[in-house]
Amino acid sequence: MKNIGVNCLTSPDKYVESHEEGIEEDLEKIRGDKVQYKQWKRVKMNDGKERMKIVDIEKGKDEFKDEMRYQFTEFREHVSRVKAQYSAVRKMKDQLPTNHVLVQMDFAENYSCQNLDEIQSAYWNTTMVTLHPTIVYHRQPDGTLVHSSYVFVSFESKYKVKASWHYFEAGHGKGPCDGIGGTTKRNADNAVKQGKATIQDANDFFAWACSETSSNIKYKFIQTEDFEVTKGEVEQRTKVIVPVKGTMKIHAVVGVADGTVRTRDVSCVCPECFGETGFKDTTSCHWDVASLRKNEAQAQSTACQSSAAEPNSTDITENTINVTE
Repeated sequence: MKNIGVNCLTSPDKYVESHEEGIEEDLEKIRGDKVQYKQWKRVKMNDGKERMKIVDIEKGKDEFKDEMRYQFTEFREHVSRVKAQYSAVRKMKDQLPTNHVLVQMDFAENYSCQNLDEIQSAYWNTTMVTLHPTIVYHRQPDGTLVHSSYVFVSFESKYKVKASWHYFEAGHGKGPCDGIGGTTKRNADNAVKQGKATIQDANDFFAWACSETSSNIKYKFIQTEDFEVTKGEVEQRTKVIVPVKGTMKIHAVVGVADGTVRTRDVSCVCPECFGETGFKDTTSCHWDVASLRKNEAQAQSTACQSSAAEPNSTDITENTINVTE
């Protein structure tokens, strides 16, 4: 686009904001019957694996215009979802009731174990440690919003805690969890470099973390046995549940009853949906309903189709709000 005189801003978001009426004016600047450009694409390598590489592409002018219109529309909707989810999280924090918690969690890039003085061959046998930084927000009786920082914290629905889940738009989940993960790995690296710790695996990492006094982060170690037990439970659940359609487009999930959830493309924290008791039992805003039980899914689908023409209120109830990328 730069080659045809279009002012391409460094920030794609700013480009969208400056083209609220669309990109037809920019597309009219295209001259010639062919357009050549570069694009990131998955390319199959000689070893059979696919890797992302920049490739040269040539398309006819009309085909290129159609592609640009489609890409611009998709990206504009993407930017809208990014803003909506960040806004929803801020509102949930501001309005969080005293008997609710808001849990924001993420997956941190694996920590690479290292030693202060290691032999050369050790470089090729690096052990990775998985980190899941989590922040839990809650409001004290005096109304003050406080938070606690954790690593390796797990939440299970078997504890009968009503919950809702809110997901950031893909690629836009930056938040305080990233700070926790970065601080944890930096402190671990410093401890190794200063000779205060030897971290060769997850057990060593946890042992160092328990002795760490320079931060307020709390750590919980997930044993392999714990993982296997949970894996078995999940496998049993998948035998009696069905997936929700359009999962990749859903950014808000609310547990309504055992085996039933309500979903939206973006979270809604308007006064109609969210208040002093959390998400309200009824709301005039639109939420889709889905049954997760195999023997109820078909009946639920039929019922939804028969009542699609009638606007109904939506029941929503939960006490835990989970926010994740």
